[in-house]
Amino acid sequence: MDTFVILLWKDARVATNEVYGVVEVDEHDIARLVAEKYTQLTGNKVQHCELRGVVSDTNEMYANLPRLDIGQEDL
Repeated sequence: MDTFVILLWKDARVATNEVYGVVEVDEHDIARLVAEKYTQLTGNKVQHCELRGVVSDTNEMYANLPRLDIGQEDL
């Protein structure tokens, strides 16, 4: 299982930038967080979720299924 290691910065655009910390998120965490947000936005209770792939073109997988865009403003 892959784990994403994410650095959190105060502002990477300035020389006096400060690192807030590091977050580790594995595939199960991502799937769970997305399922929780999906349930919150749609009202549909998710009973099972899984990360199926990481792609550069989102139409590469399940192109015929409807999409729900969960962006930064939703988190």
